[in-house]
Amino acid sequence: MAEATGLGTQFLRETAVTGVFDAIAQVASITPPQLTRDTVDVEELAPADDFKKKLVGLIDGGEFSVTLNFDPEEQGHKDLEEDFANGVPYNYRIQFPFDEEVYSDGGYYDITAS
Repeated sequence: MAEATGLGTQFLRETAVTGVFDAIAQVASITPPQLTRDTVDVEELAPADDFKKKLVGLIDGGEFSVTLNFDPEEQGHKDLEEDFANGVPYNYRIQFPFDEEVYSDGGYYDITAS
């Protein structure tokens, strides 16, 4: 993969039409979620091979953050404030700049968050 900066990356919010996203203006930075997976120790006093057992645990979806140059008159910023106040999950997308000839599946990461 070629090295690139994040220049041109966008943060989008789904509209009332499913699958259609509008860009949120004046995004200064985006920190995508870091997925982690827990392990679970299995305690046994007399294991057959003297090894502690570990099981694969659940995946933690992590947290993402978006830093904006806040503009109270910008509709996208008003929508984000409303989403926060409502506290219900909503669909967002981090859209990466990409070459459509190289990445035919698109260059985005969908997030459902509240």
